[in-house]
Amino acid sequence: MAATFTPRAASKARSLLAILLIASGCIGATSFVAVRWAERNVLDTNGWTALVAQVPRDQEVATALSTNIVEQLFEQYDVQTTVAQALPDKAQFLAGPLTDQIKQKSRDVGSQFIASDQFQGIWVTANRVAQTRLIESARETGAVSNQLNSSELVLNLQGARQQITDRLGSTGTAVYSGTPVTERPIVVNVKSILGSVKNAVKTVDLASALLPPTVLALFLWAIAIAPRRRTMVLVAGWGIIFTAALQLILIKILRPEIVGLVQQAQYRGAVGNVWDILTHPYQLIAWRLFFCGFAVIVLAVLCGPSAPAIWVRKTLRVPAISASMVGEGWQNLVKRVQARRWYARLAIAVCIFSYLLLEPSLTWAVAVQALLWGCVAAAVLQLALRNSALENPLPAKG
Repeated sequence: MAATFTPRAASKARSLLAILLIASGCIGATSFVAVRWAERNVLDTNGWTALVAQVPRDQEVATALSTNIVEQLFEQYDVQTTVAQALPDKAQFLAGPLTDQIKQKSRDVGSQFIASDQFQGIWVTANRVAQTRLIESARETGAVSNQLNSSELVLNLQGARQQITDRLGSTGTAVYSGTPVTERPIVVNVKSILGSVKNAVKTVDLASALLPPTVLALFLWAIAIAPRRRTMVLVAGWGIIFTAALQLILIKILRPEIVGLVQQAQYRGAVGNVWDILTHPYQLIAWRLFFCGFAVIVLAVLCGPSAPAIWVRKTLRVPAISASMVGEGWQNLVKRVQARRWYARLAIAVCIFSYLLLEPSLTWAVAVQALLWGCVAAAVLQLALRNSALENPLPAKG
């Protein structure tokens, strides 16, 4: 005996499929927040320099950065030997304490300098140059793609050394003006990670192109096939809110974990502040996503049959819109599309293939992106073809 597929079973199957599409869309939205943050604040040179420009302004970060620079200065110059040579034989025991005092004074002067506008210019320029070279090499564009394969990428802060030397006066001239033991430039923990960066940049570029139409298509098709569209819109709104809230919570949870990975306790406060600076744009994107979900829920509720929703619609005179020229024009357009649905679908297909034929630099990513936008258009068409009445229509009176 053949199994019968009743309308009730079909409705349940469509509801289940719609929920699966909403869940997939929420996962895609989560990825989109991370991709959007990386695209605007890491891969974009102006975005990166604007982000890292805030780092030295933090007092704890300035102290940690000053300590790091002074430590590298002491590695380049044998300060204790220089101090010992300036002391008489009977006072050689003072070389160690004097060296410690010079180091502490250098740190204090360095912290003051790092908080100044002069260091801000050095810091921003160094980050701009390093980020540009790294991203251009990762994308294999520009003239530097072959220069970074075997060389270390550094933040060139040599200007900071000269400024600290000048601010120390005669002490700096005596200690840091000689021939350095090593000639390596001052770096701030930037190593050659070209291979992994290339993969990350390609992944972000691809996801940035494909995620927006993918997420939009998933949500629209979930609403289009759902038996109760308003209910599915509510589910989508709550899903978006949950997705955004989860990311905001994870950022707070990960902060102490990241800080705990730092071996030297003196740098942990600075690392925590840097984490706050770097993740602030991420949190802004997540909050925008949160409020988008909230707006979706509000709109879905206002379209419902509840007494407050009816009161709001009456107050805003929403029913008058459907009787206006705009409403009548939209209804006429929907009727025409419904009468010529196959022509509309054919038009979408023709537009996609025409774009693919005329695109001068066609790649797989561009082709998939075009097909995904075609899915978005098809979902909008499917929504227009369905009955536009509310699931729970408004009563005739009241």
